[in-house]
Amino acid sequence: MSHANDTKLLVIEHEGFSVHLKGRPFNSRFENLKSYKKKVNVQEQAMTLKVQALEGTAVQVFHPVLERMVDLSDGPFPPIFFENEVYQLVVVSKTGKELSFYHEHPLVRRSISKEKVGDITFLMGQLQFMNEVGLTQFSILDGKDQLADITIELFPTKLDYKEDYKRLLEEVSEEVYNLAFHFMKKTFLGASKISSKSPSQAEFHRLLHHYFDRFVNAIQLIERQPHHQLITEYHKVRGDQLRRTDSQSRKYLRKRPYLFKETSHGVTINEKQMMPERGLNAKKTLSFDTLENRFVKFMVIRLQEKIKSLSYQVERYLNNSPSADRSILNTLTFMQGKLYAIEKSPFWRQISRLDRSVLTLVMQM
Repeated sequence: MSHANDTKLLVIEHEGFSVHLKGRPFNSRFENLKSYKKKVNVQEQAMTLKVQALEGTAVQVFHPVLERMVDLSDGPFPPIFFENEVYQLVVVSKTGKELSFYHEHPLVRRSISKEKVGDITFLMGQLQFMNEVGLTQFSILDGKDQLADITIELFPTKLDYKEDYKRLLEEVSEEVYNLAFHFMKKTFLGASKISSKSPSQAEFHRLLHHYFDRFVNAIQLIERQPHHQLITEYHKVRGDQLRRTDSQSRKYLRKRPYLFKETSHGVTINEKQMMPERGLNAKKTLSFDTLENRFVKFMVIRLQEKIKSLSYQVERYLNNSPSADRSILNTLTFMQGKLYAIEKSPFWRQISRLDRSVLTLVMQM
């Protein structure tokens, strides 16, 4: 959803393409830019913004204090990207080529689509990261060639980012199992006891390599002893076949009195022997399609996406270095195949997609 006071926040110009990113340069706590300027302090809160693009590319950023566009080299800049905000992205090809947009998270990738008006081809869509803060990275590609790689930092609206949020993160990072949940985010932030300004794919690979076998073993344990629940199914049957009834099946008959017919053997109603022509039989069955199992399946699918993203980066490097060792790519391919086999196995095929957040005692166990 665009706002009346949307501003160009980032403009990248090259002879072959241009990138425009628009949105509000202040967060929702402030009514307008002037009230935001009174609060912001660039010395205490400087955002991270990196653009790696082809030679000859000009990059300009909106400075909320100066209220105008300035060159990227004139940084650092106060925060202009925030959680729960919507940003309009438009990428135009000046040469008529079909460009593509890449982000490691599939929902973000699908939010940017190709459009064509006359002879002009461009990418357009909305970027929104909900309640996730930290660094997020996306690329503009021409086939396999990277035209621009952009990293922006999203700030929270309720906490002081450089103080409160990072202190919370340091406390959370002491519990090592929380690292396993990093791959489910659309943004990323270094979580370690040492200072790290640029967390890398190598860190993710080392964690993946260390925990992958245990993760697969845990999935197999769940398959052998899955969480389950009893669900009640109702089937229409003839009156003489009615065996198990509950409140739902009795309610069905109460709403349809015309189903009752007089018979020699039945239920006494108003001194008459009555029997329904048909009704609902209640049958309890075992179901594995629980929220907890859906969440585990979501973890498997999300990890596949992260490995796919890492494989893409490794493959690009190997294409430029044919003599490099391909063992890492082979390992990633094996892991991706293993997870795909789990997702398509008979047990996990019957589990539906996750459609809500899950925080239960079962998941903690």
